[in-house]
Amino acid sequence: MHRSLTKKWAGIDFKVWLSLIVLAFLSTGLLAYKVATNVPCPNFSISAAGKLNHIENDSKQTFYINEQITFSASNTSKSINILWEFDDGSEKDQAM
Repeated sequence: MHRSLTKKWAGIDFKVWLSLIVLAFLSTGLLAYKVATNVPCPNFSISAAGKLNHIENDSKQTFYINEQITFSASNTSKSINILWEFDDGSEKDQAM
């Protein structure tokens, strides 16, 4: 094997160093792209309310099996839409 292909620096093969350097440049480039194109998530809150009266334990919401639950969402931005889809056969509902 040619001597230039088996050089070592600090006890590590030259090909390993080359791979680490290329990986570091690619990672830095991808991180820079992610930071430059970052879009923050809008603030919104989700709440759930059941149709039955519940005994609240430590302010945790508890619901019963087959109980109808109403979900609602509120946001500070009017430009986003929230689509409720639970994949249980119920129809989709959109909150604005």
